Amino acid sequence: MIAWPAGRIRPGWRAGAGTPVAVIESGTTERERVVETTLAGLAGVEVSAPAVIVVGEVVRLRRSEMQQTGGLVKAFQG
Repeated sequence: MIAWPAGRIRPGWRAGAGTPVAVIESGTTERERVVETTLAGLAGVEVSAPAVIVVGEVVRLRRSEMQQTGGLVKAFQG
């Protein structure tokens, strides 16, 4: 489980509970898994190291790109 104050990511930048988040576990390996959620749902994500957390609207861009490329969507849905 991931635990940190979901309302404050870095000094001076505030994000709401609905801010999109992607957790990328074991990126670039055959075990890669991407979980999309929000800051509010992040605490409930079960993840193992190594993992990267991406926060912000860029997460929605990833989903849009994957949908446009067709077959790649399944590879990134975990």
